Amino acid sequence: MALVVDQREVEDLMLRISKAAAEISDAKERQRINRRAGQFVQYAARAKAPRSNKVHYHYRSGSKIVKSLRAKRGSRTEDRVAYYPGNLQLSIRVLSLRRAISAIIGPRILRNARAKSYGKNERNVNAFYAQMIYGSAKAFRDRVMIPALVSQQRRVESYIKREIDALKRKAARKNNLD
Repeated sequence: MALVVDQREVEDLMLRISKAAAEISDAKERQRINRRAGQFVQYAARAKAPRSNKVHYHYRSGSKIVKSLRAKRGSRTEDRVAYYPGNLQLSIRVLSLRRAISAIIGPRILRNARAKSYGKNERNVNAFYAQMIYGSAKAFRDRVMIPALVSQQRRVESYIKREIDALKRKAARKNNLD
């Protein structure tokens, strides 16, 4: 069964969440609430992400004398990187961008990856290939990330509303407005 999601529905959801979060004046509190709400979407996206049943390898050249040459597949086992099953699922997280108030959820991609294996635990993941699975980053977003957001819509909205109400009550008590 294919889930058909209208782009306007997603934009409307994002607008409503942004308006609710804008009611909070403290940036740190807004960031905390958004990141906690983003965890609901993170878990749903992890469930929707594909999982392989075997270890995949990526081969890199040890010393590149000539830039155009690549290591042949299986050429040297010390130049290969192992990606264990579940690496992509574990890499989907609420990304910690320090200055961003909103929650950014997606696969964690390392720029200069040097480990010998990825995906054994949640701390050591690299999903540089996330967009290759579906053909493009937009397709990955449309088939994994947006359905996860839509499936957790009510939960995210209710959590943000509950936290905003709690902050309003706290501010009212602080300013003797009960």
